[in-house]
Amino acid sequence: MGHGSYEHLMNELPMGYADHKIILDENNRPCDYEFVEVNDTFEKLTGLKGSVIMGKKVSEVLPGIKRSAFNWIKYYGNLAINGGSEEFEQYSEPLKRWYKIKAYSPEKGRFVTAFSDITDQKNIESQDPSKAQDLEAMNRDLRARVAELEESVLRFKIAAEGTQTGIWDWDMIKDEIMFSSQWKAMLGYEDHEIENSISGWKNLWHPHDASTIEKAFKDHLAGKTKKYEIIHRCRHKDGNWRWIVARGTLLRDDQGKPYRWVGTHVDVTAIKAMEDQLFQEKDQFKTTLLSVGDGIISTDVKGRVLILNPVAEELTGWLHEEAVGRSMDEVFHIIHEETRERCENPAQKVIDTGKIVEGRDQILLVSKDGFERPIENTAAPIKDEDGNVTGVVLAFRDFTERKKSQDEIVYLSFHDHLTGLYNRCYFETELKRLDTKRNLPMTIIMGDVNGLKLINDSFGHFVGDELLVKIGQILKKSFRDDDIIARLGGDEYAILLPNTDEVETQLLINRAIESINKEDLRGLEMSISFGWATKTHMCQTTEFLMKKAEDRMYNKKLFEGPSVRERVIDGIVATLNAKSPREQAHSERVSRLCVAMGKALKLESGEIKTLKALGLLHDIGRIAIADHILNKPDLLTEKEYKEIKRHSEIGFRILSTANGMSEIADYVLAHHERWDGKGYPKGLKGDFIPLPSRICAIADAYDAMTNFRSYQSVVRPEIAAQELKKKAGKQFDADLVDVFIKKVFPTLSNPLP
Repeated sequence: MGHGSYEHLMNELPMGYADHKIILDENNRPCDYEFVEVNDTFEKLTGLKGSVIMGKKVSEVLPGIKRSAFNWIKYYGNLAINGGSEEFEQYSEPLKRWYKIKAYSPEKGRFVTAFSDITDQKNIESQDPSKAQDLEAMNRDLRARVAELEESVLRFKIAAEGTQTGIWDWDMIKDEIMFSSQWKAMLGYEDHEIENSISGWKNLWHPHDASTIEKAFKDHLAGKTKKYEIIHRCRHKDGNWRWIVARGTLLRDDQGKPYRWVGTHVDVTAIKAMEDQLFQEKDQFKTTLLSVGDGIISTDVKGRVLILNPVAEELTGWLHEEAVGRSMDEVFHIIHEETRERCENPAQKVIDTGKIVEGRDQILLVSKDGFERPIENTAAPIKDEDGNVTGVVLAFRDFTERKKSQDEIVYLSFHDHLTGLYNRCYFETELKRLDTKRNLPMTIIMGDVNGLKLINDSFGHFVGDELLVKIGQILKKSFRDDDIIARLGGDEYAILLPNTDEVETQLLINRAIESINKEDLRGLEMSISFGWATKTHMCQTTEFLMKKAEDRMYNKKLFEGPSVRERVIDGIVATLNAKSPREQAHSERVSRLCVAMGKALKLESGEIKTLKALGLLHDIGRIAIADHILNKPDLLTEKEYKEIKRHSEIGFRILSTANGMSEIADYVLAHHERWDGKGYPKGLKGDFIPLPSRICAIADAYDAMTNFRSYQSVVRPEIAAQELKKKAGKQFDADLVDVFIKKVFPTLSNPLP
């Protein structure tokens, strides 16, 4: 039998106690039962030793039991199988004794008996019934108390077995301590593996907890504490530490002297771990709230502030210590951006509805010092396990930069990114919106910038963009504030004028043209062609109006465009000459040499005029080449030389836009081609190179050698003439070189000797 506390109590009972297990035959009928556990009183009342009978069948222990008049096996078998409890008196033939028995089944297949020996009582009854009555009266109270104690002890045993509670019983008179099997099993030990002593107990204590445990014992023993209860660690058999809640009751005698201490140990490691986890999660949650980039305010169910993180402090102007306990309305003051009216408190709305509330549109947070900033916020309920709202968490952030970005996105969605005017999308939307009777007459103006491609080709797109921006600025100043001015794309503009007739439209257009004529771009003339159409009846469609305005615009452009381009070309030449006087002198000399070659070849006067123009314009494409490359004193890099070679193509594009210049444009394109086909840009060879281009190539090379250039030294005329001879038939047309040497060169200032 174990040495646990309940076993100790069972052994001290004046009743016999036995726990049995029913044995069934192959037909599931009770055929025997075996002893599982008995107490010391059982041994005294039956004469049977527990150490001998434990685990044995009753038929082995009491062979005569099956021959008894009373069928014990059947009786107890029915009780164990069907459950319930019975109380009866019965004579045991094998033991020759009378017993008063209380039997019950704690679980199916098992029964427990608690009994007392009533043999003497039965003998008295058989001899003198009156004495039996007196004896029965004397023992009635005893049996009642015993029955009550029996039931309590049995219930205590069953409860202890079914829980993870360990029981300890310290007899302070004998200084003996006993631990229940559950107490030992809780720490992973068998009964025999732990010494039933105070020292054996202390060996299991955590070193850091030992002094605390002893102090708690002493304080309770001295009456300083009303109850003994402490949490500490005990070592498990596997080496880990288990958290234990120890509780105890100190029993004292009539003189107040302690004689017994009974208590329990409960393993709360899992609960402790859960508490630690909850604490860590709570601490982590608090740390998160305090460290997140958003402002966080937490309130109770009445909307009073509990937590204000640093970001919320910064945005609201309230310190955490100041805000705690105050109403959310006071700390989180928000208004509508346009109406300036106070907005509904989101925390209160969450408390009222129990739902998440989001606020993003036109909300301004007014800080404690009156500073306003746009914010977006989300408020969510905190709920208990029953779904009741216990508080609110409000997260909000400064929306200033994001709002600025959103405003920029909205702006760009309706505006042209280059000029800042409205874009096509906005113009078309407004055209539909304003197409109503109350806006009649309504006029649409279409405008197209003249010479934009020419300027892009000549000076680069950044200059062309500059032209578009400047035109846009002038249009914005020339028209009225309510007029819709848009850049439709490229060089096209559109203007929408509600409640405007043709007379007023013409006045506005004239004002715009006059303003444009007063301005220039880097010395170049600016020009835009306009066309317009006025809607006077709702039956006229906006599509018809747009088409009519466009047609008028292109008609104007046919007349205005060519002259503008010619003036732009003149401006380009003037700009190039102003940019580099040496380039101007070079072009004029090349032009004279080309004319001299034309005369030497006896060309017609028209062809000679073409050669003169070619000489003047052959390098017009250099206008688009960067100054630092054109004027570089050192040898050009491969990349820089590649850039220089573009000037013939650029010159071709510039001249192609002007009326009557297409032929010269072709000659400019080819003036760097070589007789052997190794020139650029097309790699033309021999007679496939236009004659004017071959003549210009010789004149250009001679002048480049005999006059200062940033990239080479000046040579004497005769050396230059010899260089032309060397390259005749390779770089240059040999016949033309011969004409130049024999007929043109002698007329120059330094002829050959």
